[in-house]
Amino acid sequence: MNVKTLLSSALVVALTTGCETTGDMTKEDWGRTLGALGGAALGASIADDNKWLGAAIGGVAGFYAGQL
Repeated sequence: MNVKTLLSSALVVALTTGCETTGDMTKEDWGRTLGALGGAALGASIADDNKWLGAAIGGVAGFYAGQL
């Protein structure tokens, strides 16, 4: 496992745990969070030339799709 993957995974766990402990996340908040994470992962895996751009576009798209 490379360093970027390890750091990204640690960041996701930290953000998810931090949000979970507040106790006031609605279903819409969870949908946006999971949509953004899923979209970023999918965008990074699809984009061959620029993974960061793919992750950013996928994250934004997933965030807005999670609101629906």
